[in-house]
Amino acid sequence: MIKLTFLFFSLFIYHTTSYACVKTGANFLSFYSSYEKEEAHFFNSSTGQLIAPRFVLSGCSKTNRKFLQFSIGIVEDYIDNGSNVTAIHENFTPASCQLSGSPFKKPQTVEEIQSNFKKKLKQLTKCFEITVKDVGGTPLSFDEQTYCKMEGNNLSGGVCYFGIQPQSAFLFEIKHKNECLKREFFEQNKLDPTDFVAQISFNVTDSSDGSGANMKTISSIPIRISNNPDTKLVLSSEDLGRNLPLFPGKWNIPDVHFGKINISLNGNTLDFQAPFAVDNRCESKCSKGVCSSPCHYSSPIAAELELYEIPPKPVVSSDDDDDFFDDFDDFGSDNDNFKANDKEDNELKKPRYITSWYSGGVAQGNWQGIIPGRKIILDDDELEGERRYRVIAKFRDPKMDYQFLQKEYQSILPSIPDLSAAVMSASLPSISPGTSNSLNRIADMLGSMSLAGNDGITSVTRAIAKFHNLLSYSNWPVYVDKACDRNGIKCKRPAGKPNLQIALDFDLKEVEEMGQTKLVPSNFDIWQKSSILGDFHKEPKQLPEVDCGRGDM
Repeated sequence: MIKLTFLFFSLFIYHTTSYACVKTGANFLSFYSSYEKEEAHFFNSSTGQLIAPRFVLSGCSKTNRKFLQFSIGIVEDYIDNGSNVTAIHENFTPASCQLSGSPFKKPQTVEEIQSNFKKKLKQLTKCFEITVKDVGGTPLSFDEQTYCKMEGNNLSGGVCYFGIQPQSAFLFEIKHKNECLKREFFEQNKLDPTDFVAQISFNVTDSSDGSGANMKTISSIPIRISNNPDTKLVLSSEDLGRNLPLFPGKWNIPDVHFGKINISLNGNTLDFQAPFAVDNRCESKCSKGVCSSPCHYSSPIAAELELYEIPPKPVVSSDDDDDFFDDFDDFGSDNDNFKANDKEDNELKKPRYITSWYSGGVAQGNWQGIIPGRKIILDDDELEGERRYRVIAKFRDPKMDYQFLQKEYQSILPSIPDLSAAVMSASLPSISPGTSNSLNRIADMLGSMSLAGNDGITSVTRAIAKFHNLLSYSNWPVYVDKACDRNGIKCKRPAGKPNLQIALDFDLKEVEEMGQTKLVPSNFDIWQKSSILGDFHKEPKQLPEVDCGRGDM
């Protein structure tokens, strides 16, 4: 049984010399369990085919007298989910960041984040068993370690080191314990059905305790772990009967707002990014010590975005808000139907359409924070200072919107398995220019990752893991039967029209800083229209953004 005992931040320092070790086995794993059916399976997330969770590391002759580091932990998104950490310590403390300008009534506390993490960690440590053998014909080289124990072939520890011999071939196997397929297990351990991401990492280092500066990644394998919803607590998705997991069939629409708009000049082009501030938390239902809700599960955050230039902000009374919402449904689909809220003595103007695209990501269960979303590139004359603009996001059906987002990414990226093989098989400088450009594009589109510096491999593997979650999970998101408010009370069947629309109006100011011209959004109006969540209009002084310079959350 794994017993994780401290926090491990992956730091991979790469060099041009390859360590030659090769991993065989899946690059990504998916697992689900159901205590109602008392069954569990590892499977291929793209095809649904059942697979054996085994990995072999071999061909390590060039790494003689070095050490193989094996680690496993929970992947925790920061408040900005463009970055994350693999945490294995039960006293995991989130980064000291807060959501400045938060639009949420109940900010998520450190204690809440830690409580959610401990539940995931407990399930990982109690239910999954790791075994290792050196099948290369030499005895397994394992010395007593502070953070890893072995009983027979069973590992117990979050980070383990093994000596590498010329003939070494390490066979790792993952097993799920049958006692975790009982509802009583969840009751006794105060666990809830949920889903989360764990990660296995294989590294080569020149020291047996990680103290050396030389560390090289061989492979990083995300594992999505899902528990079928308790059907007495949560409406479940359709059972396709193919040994595949179930997810909530009710979509409690997350509380979504626009975050701080990011605009940067890049030669003759502009990078434009409209992040989402997301609260994926809602009320739980409980029975016999087990609680659950649709928000215990990851939620797709995907929408069609449209960008317009609009007339300058008029001076209007609060009554004119109703006029805006009367035209809101037609705004974007037919520009002639939208009437700006100009004063009567002003010339009636129409918005100028600029572009549209799909953006978003994935919000972990019971998570609150910023999803950076996708950057788009505009000609530098598309946005100008001293003008007013509107960006609008339309959330229709979570599966449909997410599929459109997938298609946009897939149209401009090579396959994820090809990228993974390129990254994991050799050092970064040996990756072909075409693949390297694609990796940079992935990192850039995720919003907060870079391939520069000593953490280049880390950024690549995290980017690939996120894009696998985004692109390759064929049976998620599911078709939902209902779209509901945060409490799951007011519901309706998803339809062609948006279930939620949010809009942000802003002035664009030109600001000179150190000889550079910057475009700075200001003077905000935000709007929401939803037959389920209701309508509102606000004029915030600032938009939500991650601030890591003000102490703890």
